[in-house]
Order: sequence, then C-alpha cells, then structure tokens
Amino acid sequence: MSQYDVFISHASEDKDAVVRPLANALTSYGVRVWYDEFEVTAGDSLSRSIDKGLAESSFGLVVLSPAFFAKNWPEYELRGLTAKEMRGVKVIIPIWHQVKTDDVLQYSPPLADKLGISTSNKSADEIALEIISVIRPDLLTKIHKRIAHLAASKTTKRELVDPATIKIGGPKHKELPPRLIGRIRLIRAALLGVYTHSMIFWVDGFRGDSHPSEQIAWWECKYPENAGH
Repeated sequence: MSQYDVFISHASEDKDAVVRPLANALTSYGVRVWYDEFEVTAGDSLSRSIDKGLAESSFGLVVLSPAFFAKNWPEYELRGLTAKEMRGVKVIIPIWHQVKTDDVLQYSPPLADKLGISTSNKSADEIALEIISVIRPDLLTKIHKRIAHLAASKTTKRELVDPATIKIGGPKHKELPPRLIGRIRLIRAALLGVYTHSMIFWVDGFRGDSHPSEQIAWWECKYPENAGH
C-alpha cells in the first residue's frame, strides 16, 4: 500500500486559486495527499522530497495551466508520473485550469488525450469528489452519508427538552410465550453469578424489546455453553 493516495503536481502560481483549496478538500474527505505545503519543511531537499512523494503515491494530479507549462519543476514531476504510467497502470489525472485543448496538445499530446477535470465553474469540493471517485471509491459511500446528514441537519427542527419530562415507554408485549420464558430462565441461571436480577426483571426487559426472540438469541449466541445451546 502506498503511503499517499495522490501526489499534486502544480505551479506555485496556482496554489491560491486551485491547489490549496483542492488539497484541503481532499484531506478533509480522508484522502492521503502529498502536497508540498503539507510535506516539505524548512531545510528539506525539495528534489528528494518530491522524488519520495512521487514514489510513494498511487496517483498523480497534474494541474495543467499556463504557469505549469512555463515551469521546469512541474515538468520534472510529470516525467516521474509518466514513468510510473508506462507500467500500464493509470496514474495521471489531469486538472485543466485556464487552458484549452490546443494548449495541452501543444505541450503534451498524450496528456491531451486523457480525460481531464476542468476547474471552470466547479468548486474545490466538486473537483475533489470527482477525483475521489477514481482514486478512492471506497470513501464515496461515507462521504455521501456525511453530505446527506449535513443537509438534513440544516432543515431539522431542534428543541430543548427537560430531562425530567422524559418518560420510559411501557412494554411492547403484554406477555411472552412460555417457550421464550424458558429460554430466558436458562440465560438468567447461566449469568446469575454476574447479573443478580430477578426473573421478573429479565422478563420485563425482554417484553420491552420490539423483537424479544432476536434479543434472546443474541444472549444465547454470546454465551452458548451456558444457555443450554
């Protein structure tokens, strides 16, 4: 397993507008990101840090922009990612920022042939989710649940309730079948050294369950040798 899910190759001019917001969005969703502001500290060798990040990342985001095309360092990083991709594994995910097909085609025909993600009219979160669908699809279910929860929390009406006014509901079952009573008795006998509650207490507890037979089976499975099974 790689130490990082994705390496971000970019020109420094694009940090504020694209790269930093995107790196923060990906990280907030649980993606392991190699991004120079996260990983490179004072005194580190830049080239050595980049080589390490390239080697230990599963994917590479390449933020293609006019500034990227004019720099040497991004080209160096791109060559490293291209070398990994020559093994037949999809590695490079292009991000198009203020460039057109002709611009990319002139810089690198292979990159122009790849389906990229445009920053035009998309937020950092939207771009991050598109990237995650490729590099970490296992996170999508959790992310969608979180988004749904946040959306619901904005419309849910909340009220403060005095704990003293909360009442415990009555039993859901007036009586339990004799067969279930017998199984409860075996469970109680097996655990009498730990739980000293009366038989009435045990029965009342199961009467309050929506599905007492399932709860009884759970206790029997947890202590099979003691519950007569």
